[in-house]
Amino acid sequence: VGDQVGEELHDAVTIGQDDRGGSWLLNIEDLSVVVTGDSVAVSDFARFVAAEVACNPWSKHTALDVVGIAGEVVAMSPERIHVHGTPTAAATQAVADAVHTIDRLTEHNVDTPTARALQTDPDPWPSRLLIVDHPDMVDELDQLVRLVTDHSGRTATAVMLPDQDHAEGFEIHIDERRQLTIPAVNLTVQAVGLTAAE
Repeated sequence: VGDQVGEELHDAVTIGQDDRGGSWLLNIEDLSVVVTGDSVAVSDFARFVAAEVACNPWSKHTALDVVGIAGEVVAMSPERIHVHGTPTAAATQAVADAVHTIDRLTEHNVDTPTARALQTDPDPWPSRLLIVDHPDMVDELDQLVRLVTDHSGRTATAVMLPDQDHAEGFEIHIDERRQLTIPAVNLTVQAVGLTAAE
């Protein structure tokens, strides 16, 4: 059962705690997530997400690319986490992987969760998370965001853009009190966070 649950929660990450101490998770796979609000709280949130993806047993097939943030977590899983100086190379690889996944899923006529649950292919269905802090919206990154948005459930890819007030995507807002709000579902919890020193 644990392995099956893990496949369903491939890129689920903890986002915060409610006032009763309950933890809230968000499956970020196939989302372009824009995190707005207090810059320190937003950065700590993005760093926590990176660290959790590095440590979660259900994220073992997730490659993590970071640009401008969370380089400190590489030691947690150096074979899966890659630090890039600019978003271009990371986004180019992510686009290629997303297109490959779309093509594989088209062959089987399923979406990613179904392919994993049914084990429709002897090869695993890996995923990728790209976190880019203060990005220049280069063509490759823009193309990746469009792919993720236009092919929901079929890219096995997530993009997180911290501190981006003007970008479009699934919005998470974190204020200076570290209250995290997801406007789309009217959810407010206390945000997780991890400082660079931690």
